[in-house]
Amino acid sequence: MLNKFLLVGVCLCAALCYGSASGTKTVFFPEEGYDLSMYEPLNKVIMTSFGGKLQDSEICFAHGKKGFVDGMAAYRSNPERCTAGLVLLGAAPGKSQDLQGLEAPLLVLAGDLDGILRFSSFAAAKHKFGSTKRRFAIIQGASHHSFASGDKPLALDLRPDIGHSKAHSTIAAVVNDFVFSSDKGDTMLKKNRSVGRQACRANHSRFEVGRLWGAWHRRLQFRFSYQPNLQLPEVPRLRLAPWTSPSPIPNALK
Repeated sequence: MLNKFLLVGVCLCAALCYGSASGTKTVFFPEEGYDLSMYEPLNKVIMTSFGGKLQDSEICFAHGKKGFVDGMAAYRSNPERCTAGLVLLGAAPGKSQDLQGLEAPLLVLAGDLDGILRFSSFAAAKHKFGSTKRRFAIIQGASHHSFASGDKPLALDLRPDIGHSKAHSTIAAVVNDFVFSSDKGDTMLKKNRSVGRQACRANHSRFEVGRLWGAWHRRLQFRFSYQPNLQLPEVPRLRLAPWTSPSPIPNALK
Protein backbone atom coordinates (compact mmCIF):
# COMPACT_ATOMS: atom_id res chain seq x y z
CA MET A 1 0.00 0.00 0.00
CA LEU A 2 2.86 2.37 0.84
CA ASN A 3 4.50 1.65 -2.52
CA LYS A 4 1.23 2.47 -4.26
CA PHE A 5 1.02 5.87 -2.58
CA LEU A 6 4.65 6.57 -3.39
CA LEU A 7 4.07 5.69 -7.05
CA VAL A 8 1.07 8.02 -7.27
CA GLY A 9 3.10 10.75 -5.58
CA VAL A 10 5.89 10.39 -8.12
CA CYS A 11 3.42 10.63 -11.01
CA LEU A 12 1.80 13.76 -9.56
CA CYS A 13 5.17 15.37 -8.99
CA ALA A 14 6.17 14.66 -12.58
CA ALA A 15 3.02 16.34 -13.87
CA LEU A 16 3.53 19.36 -11.61
CA CYS A 17 7.17 19.71 -12.57
CA TYR A 18 6.26 19.64 -16.25
CA GLY A 19 3.72 22.39 -15.83
CA SER A 20 5.99 24.68 -13.82
CA ALA A 21 9.11 24.01 -15.91
CA SER A 22 7.38 25.04 -19.14
CA GLY A 23 6.09 28.24 -17.53
CA THR A 24 2.54 27.53 -18.69
CA LYS A 25 -0.77 26.95 -17.00
CA THR A 26 -1.19 23.45 -18.40
CA VAL A 27 -0.55 20.20 -16.56
CA PHE A 28 -0.42 16.78 -18.21
CA PHE A 29 -1.00 13.44 -16.50
CA PRO A 30 0.45 10.79 -18.85
CA GLU A 31 -0.94 7.46 -19.90
CA GLU A 32 0.78 4.23 -18.89
CA GLY A 33 3.98 3.80 -20.89
CA TYR A 34 4.11 7.48 -21.86
CA ASP A 35 6.44 10.19 -20.56
CA LEU A 36 5.78 13.92 -20.34
CA SER A 37 8.03 14.76 -23.28
CA MET A 38 5.53 13.01 -25.59
CA TYR A 39 2.96 15.73 -24.83
CA GLU A 40 5.18 18.73 -25.56
CA PRO A 41 4.04 19.10 -29.23
CA LEU A 42 0.37 19.09 -28.18
CA ASN A 43 1.11 21.51 -25.34
CA LYS A 44 2.80 23.96 -27.72
CA VAL A 45 -0.15 23.92 -30.12
CA ILE A 46 -2.63 24.43 -27.27
CA MET A 47 -0.67 27.30 -25.72
CA THR A 48 -0.36 28.95 -29.13
CA SER A 49 -4.12 28.77 -29.57
CA PHE A 50 -4.60 30.30 -26.11
CA GLY A 51 -2.49 33.29 -27.14
CA GLY A 52 -1.67 34.23 -23.55
CA LYS A 53 -5.36 34.51 -22.62
CA LEU A 54 -5.08 31.86 -19.91
CA GLN A 55 -4.03 33.86 -16.86
CA ASP A 56 -4.20 32.86 -13.19
CA SER A 57 -5.87 29.61 -14.18
CA GLU A 58 -4.78 26.04 -14.68
CA ILE A 59 -6.10 23.49 -17.14
CA CYS A 60 -5.33 19.81 -16.62
CA PHE A 61 -5.02 17.12 -19.28
CA ALA A 62 -5.31 13.44 -18.35
CA HIS A 63 -4.44 10.85 -20.99
CA GLY A 64 -5.88 7.37 -20.72
CA LYS A 65 -7.05 5.48 -17.68
CA LYS A 66 -3.85 6.00 -15.70
CA GLY A 67 -3.78 9.71 -16.42
CA PHE A 68 -7.43 9.98 -15.39
CA VAL A 69 -6.76 8.27 -12.06
CA ASP A 70 -3.68 10.39 -11.34
CA GLY A 71 -5.43 13.59 -12.39
CA MET A 72 -8.42 12.99 -10.13
CA ALA A 73 -6.10 12.09 -7.24
CA ALA A 74 -4.25 15.38 -7.72
CA TYR A 75 -7.51 17.33 -7.90
CA ARG A 76 -8.92 15.73 -4.76
CA SER A 77 -5.73 16.56 -2.88
CA ASN A 78 -6.06 20.21 -3.96
CA PRO A 79 -9.55 21.19 -5.25
CA GLU A 80 -8.29 24.69 -6.11
CA ARG A 81 -6.38 23.42 -9.11
CA CYS A 82 -7.65 22.71 -12.65
CA THR A 83 -9.76 25.87 -12.37
CA ALA A 84 -10.00 26.24 -16.16
CA GLY A 85 -11.14 22.64 -16.53
CA LEU A 86 -10.11 19.00 -16.69
CA VAL A 87 -9.70 17.50 -20.16
CA LEU A 88 -9.75 13.72 -20.51
CA LEU A 89 -7.88 12.41 -23.56
CA GLY A 90 -8.88 8.91 -24.58
CA ALA A 91 -10.52 8.22 -21.23
CA ALA A 92 -14.10 8.28 -19.99
CA PRO A 93 -15.68 7.96 -16.54
CA GLY A 94 -17.56 4.77 -15.95
CA LYS A 95 -19.05 5.27 -12.48
CA SER A 96 -20.23 8.26 -10.50
CA GLN A 97 -17.39 7.64 -8.06
CA ASP A 98 -14.89 8.37 -10.83
CA LEU A 99 -15.94 12.03 -10.82
CA GLN A 100 -16.71 12.31 -7.12
CA GLY A 101 -15.76 15.74 -5.81
CA LEU A 102 -15.03 17.23 -9.24
CA GLU A 103 -16.36 20.78 -9.46
CA ALA A 104 -14.16 21.96 -12.34
CA PRO A 105 -15.55 21.95 -15.90
CA LEU A 106 -14.97 18.65 -17.70
CA LEU A 107 -14.24 17.97 -21.36
CA VAL A 108 -13.96 14.37 -22.57
CA LEU A 109 -12.21 13.84 -25.93
CA ALA A 110 -12.02 10.52 -27.73
CA GLY A 111 -10.90 9.38 -31.15
CA ASP A 112 -13.23 7.26 -33.26
CA LEU A 113 -10.22 5.01 -34.03
CA ASP A 114 -9.13 4.62 -30.41
CA GLY A 115 -8.09 1.01 -29.86
CA ILE A 116 -7.80 1.40 -26.06
CA LEU A 117 -10.96 3.24 -25.07
CA ARG A 118 -14.10 1.43 -26.18
CA PHE A 119 -16.46 3.63 -28.12
CA SER A 120 -19.36 2.11 -26.24
CA SER A 121 -17.79 3.31 -22.96
CA PHE A 122 -17.54 6.84 -24.34
CA ALA A 123 -21.17 6.79 -25.51
CA ALA A 124 -22.38 5.45 -22.16
CA ALA A 125 -20.41 8.14 -20.28
CA LYS A 126 -21.87 10.88 -22.47
CA HIS A 127 -25.39 9.61 -21.85
CA LYS A 128 -24.81 9.37 -18.09
CA PHE A 129 -22.66 12.41 -17.31
CA GLY A 130 -23.25 14.81 -20.21
CA SER A 131 -24.34 18.29 -19.13
CA THR A 132 -23.61 21.95 -19.81
CA LYS A 133 -20.57 21.70 -17.53
CA ARG A 134 -19.43 18.27 -18.69
CA ARG A 135 -18.95 18.15 -22.43
CA PHE A 136 -18.06 15.29 -24.77
CA ALA A 137 -16.46 15.48 -28.21
CA ILE A 138 -15.18 13.11 -30.89
CA ILE A 139 -11.99 13.67 -32.88
CA GLN A 140 -12.60 12.01 -36.23
CA GLY A 141 -9.74 9.90 -37.53
CA ALA A 142 -7.79 10.03 -34.25
CA SER A 143 -6.46 7.08 -32.29
CA HIS A 144 -5.41 6.77 -28.66
CA HIS A 145 -1.87 7.79 -29.54
CA SER A 146 -3.02 10.86 -31.48
CA PHE A 147 -3.21 12.76 -28.18
CA ALA A 148 0.57 12.42 -27.77
CA SER A 149 3.53 12.03 -30.13
CA GLY A 150 6.55 9.83 -30.74
CA ASP A 151 6.54 6.05 -30.92
CA LYS A 152 3.31 4.25 -30.05
CA PRO A 153 3.80 2.38 -26.74
CA LEU A 154 0.44 0.55 -26.74
CA ALA A 155 0.30 -2.28 -29.26
CA LEU A 156 -3.51 -2.60 -29.19
CA ASP A 157 -4.07 0.92 -30.46
CA LEU A 158 -5.38 1.39 -34.00
CA ARG A 159 -3.86 3.22 -36.93
CA PRO A 160 -5.19 6.80 -37.18
CA ASP A 161 -6.53 8.37 -40.35
CA ILE A 162 -4.99 11.77 -39.55
CA GLY A 163 -1.47 12.82 -38.61
CA HIS A 164 -0.34 14.25 -35.28
CA SER A 165 -0.26 17.84 -36.54
CA LYS A 166 -3.88 17.76 -37.70
CA ALA A 167 -5.01 15.91 -34.59
CA HIS A 168 -3.26 18.41 -32.29
CA SER A 169 -4.68 21.43 -34.12
CA THR A 170 -8.19 19.95 -33.92
CA ILE A 171 -7.78 19.18 -30.22
CA ALA A 172 -6.51 22.70 -29.57
CA ALA A 173 -9.49 24.23 -31.40
CA VAL A 174 -11.99 22.23 -29.36
CA VAL A 175 -10.19 22.91 -26.05
CA ASN A 176 -9.89 26.62 -26.86
CA ASP A 177 -13.61 26.96 -27.47
CA PHE A 178 -14.36 24.92 -24.36
CA VAL A 179 -12.19 27.10 -22.11
CA PHE A 180 -12.98 30.56 -23.48
CA SER A 181 -16.53 30.22 -24.75
CA SER A 182 -18.90 32.26 -22.61
CA ASP A 183 -21.72 29.82 -23.37
CA LYS A 184 -20.77 26.20 -22.76
CA GLY A 185 -24.24 24.89 -23.37
CA ASP A 186 -25.61 23.63 -26.67
CA THR A 187 -23.40 26.06 -28.63
CA MET A 188 -19.98 25.11 -27.36
CA LEU A 189 -18.35 25.86 -30.69
CA LYS A 190 -19.46 29.38 -31.54
CA LYS A 191 -16.68 30.33 -33.93
CA ASN A 192 -16.86 29.33 -37.57
CA ARG A 193 -14.05 26.81 -37.55
CA SER A 194 -14.73 24.06 -40.02
CA VAL A 195 -12.16 21.77 -38.42
CA GLY A 196 -13.70 22.19 -35.00
CA ARG A 197 -17.24 21.70 -36.30
CA GLN A 198 -16.36 18.51 -38.12
CA ALA A 199 -14.38 17.04 -35.21
CA CYS A 200 -16.61 17.97 -32.28
CA ARG A 201 -19.79 16.05 -31.66
CA ALA A 202 -20.42 17.41 -28.17
CA ASN A 203 -23.59 19.20 -29.27
CA HIS A 204 -25.32 16.04 -30.50
CA SER A 205 -27.67 14.25 -28.14
CA ARG A 206 -27.18 10.97 -29.98
CA PHE A 207 -24.69 9.38 -32.34
CA GLU A 208 -25.22 8.60 -35.98
CA VAL A 209 -25.53 4.87 -36.48
CA GLY A 210 -23.87 5.00 -39.88
CA ARG A 211 -20.74 6.76 -38.58
CA LEU A 212 -20.40 4.30 -35.73
CA TRP A 213 -20.70 1.38 -38.14
CA GLY A 214 -18.06 2.96 -40.37
CA ALA A 215 -15.63 3.25 -37.46
CA TRP A 216 -16.08 -0.37 -36.47
CA HIS A 217 -15.75 -1.45 -40.11
CA ARG A 218 -12.40 0.37 -40.37
CA ARG A 219 -11.26 -1.34 -37.16
CA LEU A 220 -11.99 -4.76 -38.61
CA GLN A 221 -10.18 -3.90 -41.83
CA PHE A 222 -7.16 -2.70 -39.86
CA ARG A 223 -6.98 -5.83 -37.73
CA PHE A 224 -7.15 -8.12 -40.75
CA SER A 225 -4.39 -6.08 -42.42
CA TYR A 226 -2.02 -7.40 -39.78
CA GLN A 227 -2.32 -10.88 -41.31
CA PRO A 228 -2.41 -10.42 -45.08
CA ASN A 229 -1.70 -14.13 -45.70
CA LEU A 230 -4.52 -15.28 -43.49
CA GLN A 231 -6.52 -17.96 -45.31
CA LEU A 232 -10.09 -17.78 -44.18
CA PRO A 233 -12.20 -20.90 -44.71
CA GLU A 234 -14.71 -20.60 -47.46
CA VAL A 235 -18.30 -20.68 -46.44
CA PRO A 236 -19.97 -23.66 -48.14
CA ARG A 237 -22.79 -22.76 -50.45
CA LEU A 238 -25.83 -24.76 -49.54
CA ARG A 239 -28.09 -25.69 -52.41
CA LEU A 240 -31.44 -27.34 -52.14
CA ALA A 241 -32.19 -30.30 -54.31
CA PRO A 242 -34.52 -29.51 -57.21
CA TRP A 243 -38.15 -29.88 -56.30
CA THR A 244 -39.85 -33.05 -57.50
CA SER A 245 -43.43 -34.12 -57.15
CA PRO A 246 -44.11 -36.68 -54.45
CA SER A 247 -44.13 -40.29 -55.54
CA PRO A 248 -47.55 -41.90 -55.80
CA ILE A 249 -48.83 -43.94 -52.88
CA PRO A 250 -48.49 -47.66 -53.49
CA ASN A 251 -51.71 -49.53 -54.14
CA ALA A 252 -51.03 -51.80 -51.17
CA LEU A 253 -51.29 -48.84 -48.75
CA LYS A 254 -54.52 -47.46 -50.17
